Amino acid sequence: MSVGEDYINKVFPHNGVFEIILGTSGISENLSPIGIIRDGDNYFSKIFRNTLTYYNLKARNSCIINVTRDPMIFYKLLFNEKSPDLGERVYDGIPYLENSISILSNCEEVEVKEEFSIFKYRFVKIVNEGAIYEAFSRSDSLFIDLLVHVTRLDIYSKEELETYSTVIQYEVKTIARLSPNLLEILKDLVALINAKGLKISL
Repeated sequence: MSVGEDYINKVFPHNGVFEIILGTSGISENLSPIGIIRDGDNYFSKIFRNTLTYYNLKARNSCIINVTRDPMIFYKLLFNEKSPDLGERVYDGIPYLENSISILSNCEEVEVKEEFSIFKYRFVKIVNEGAIYEAFSRSDSLFIDLLVHVTRLDIYSKEELETYSTVIQYEVKTIARLSPNLLEILKDLVALINAKGLKISL
């Protein structure tokens, strides 16, 4: 199945960073959690050197983007705890996850930094369609947690406010960096939070 713009916009609905599982081969088959950056119609990843993902992409510039919202899959692959319930399959020599949205892509190294390279994706075809859902965004989860803190500002004690101010500051900074589409809302929330006596900055 070809990759339509509308389909991609449903999976990656806004500019920012989304968490995916990237399937690569070239040297050996590998599935690894990776952040994918959307900037308009362009999609990139920072791939650190001295990783199997990097060496695989240098050897073969095809990969499969796997989109899943199951946090246990990220955990198991991060710590290399592979098990049959992962549903690992192979397409054209590249591993993918059967219970995910899987998109075959070309990955071109477009920029070389000191510790990592930036690879740009060009979507080729949908290998595994599944149900259409948005890719996991860490900032979206942090945004929900931030909203919970906002609702509790009036009931937190002074000591609790001091404790949670560090958490709130981290969440605000991270959300602003990963989901720039939320910046205007963040400005309003920061003003509301600071009106309660905290000193949070964007």
